Amino acid sequence: MAENPTSSVSGGAKTFDFFGVQRRSLYLFLIIDCSNSMQGEKIKSLNYAVRGALPAMKKAADDNPEADVYIRVLTFSDGASWRGPATPLHDVVWEDISAAGLTDLGAALSLLAEELDPARLTGRILPPVLILVSDGQPTDDFREGFAKLESAPLCVAGAVRIAIAIGPDADLQILQAFIGPDGGAPLDARDAGELANRMRWASTVTIQAAGRGSLRDVLQTGVAANPPDPFIWDS
Repeated sequence: MAENPTSSVSGGAKTFDFFGVQRRSLYLFLIIDCSNSMQGEKIKSLNYAVRGALPAMKKAADDNPEADVYIRVLTFSDGASWRGPATPLHDVVWEDISAAGLTDLGAALSLLAEELDPARLTGRILPPVLILVSDGQPTDDFREGFAKLESAPLCVAGAVRIAIAIGPDADLQILQAFIGPDGGAPLDARDAGELANRMRWASTVTIQAAGRGSLRDVLQTGVAANPPDPFIWDS
């Protein structure tokens, strides 16, 4: 993910609307599996899905003037790392990611937990949105990372967690544990078109519903996906 260097989030920044009222900040975290099993069509499809979702996300943000939306991307394979700082949505330019290595989801959740602290984010914070995308099973200690995530202040305060399962080999039990009992089921994406639809839905519906008290009801209802694009990744 690339960003305009003049638009990165600073700890003291405050954004006001034209009435002089401080707006609320919505942080959307993408936690993306970049392990070896994602090589080939899956990682190509994921890059395509995120690029395709960005225009819809930006339109949804324009239609929700109550919130300033920020995106931050966390990838995991052999360990986990952030792809830059939190970036205002309208400044996000997607840079394709590649896949190799293990599936260190526990490391990713530990790193994410450190960030889910009001002291580390800017403005009046809405419950953050965490979107996990994975096609396999963790190869490290998922339980330790998950325990840290569960105890993170903004997770305790009601962070919204969504998971997208890519292909038939994704560990649905792990993804369901990540979501929790009240967030609906993992979204199933068995081909590139479905992945694009799921990514677009998961990112836009959260922006549209942010601050309006309807998001959890929407997640329980499920996905009204458009017909998938007519191509399928290699199994």
